[in-house]
Amino acid sequence: MYHAIKEWGGTPFGFIDDVTITVEGKIEENTKSLSNILEKCCNWAKSRMTKIDLGDKLGFIHFTKNVKPKDEKVQLTLPNGELREPQKEVKLLGITLNNLLDFKSHILNKINKARKAVGAIWHLGGVQKGMRGSAVRSLYIACVRPIVEYGLEIWHHKILKGEIHKLEVMQNMALRRIVGAYRTTPIAVLQKEAGIMPYSIRLKFMVARKAIRLHLNISKTNPINGHLLTLIEKSPIAKLTTLYMLAKDDRDYMIKIDENENARGLNLLH
Repeated sequence: MYHAIKEWGGTPFGFIDDVTITVEGKIEENTKSLSNILEKCCNWAKSRMTKIDLGDKLGFIHFTKNVKPKDEKVQLTLPNGELREPQKEVKLLGITLNNLLDFKSHILNKINKARKAVGAIWHLGGVQKGMRGSAVRSLYIACVRPIVEYGLEIWHHKILKGEIHKLEVMQNMALRRIVGAYRTTPIAVLQKEAGIMPYSIRLKFMVARKAIRLHLNISKTNPINGHLLTLIEKSPIAKLTTLYMLAKDDRDYMIKIDENENARGLNLLH
């Protein structure tokens, strides 16, 4: 079907049974093209004894900075004749997208979910009774962080200082429960005692880590490689890696000197 969609004028991509089709141009023309492609996709599916879901999960959105009043009235025509208005937000593989692609809705939604998860963990531990701090820490790392950091490589470049601050506030709640400290305890002390870095640093660390993993697993001829290398070189993790490699070279050099000295000493003894 993907090959057919390209012939029909669309650009398809997807994951398993989640298919996404994009077209580029004027909004009215794009909507007509998508209506035509969708009808052909439904016919294609019907000829192969299957069906495309046209229910609530079918998302339709315009990605544009300037939406004119007439464009807001342009509707997608479904194969059954039903008209579908463009949405302000759609969800694609767990990432919430709006027409400006600024990811604000996605980031704020994840922060709110993480706060609720921290609130649930809060009742499990305490200073005098309940779970130990180490167990609460494990819960935070395993259950809260994945909520926030899902799809980080996609939206990290759009996050604002105010949103990072909200992440820090959410994490500070967890830190107080992990350490069992007073509310007035300095945050830097909590972070050090719990062994959890602030999100202002962790976001950069995770992005660099994901960039390195992606760089090692994609073709060297892929155009995105140049961007990945720039991202990796500018990251703190790259500096740490460079220092580690220099230290490793020095250590190997010292080991060789020791081996040579030992060999020379053995020769003298012999």
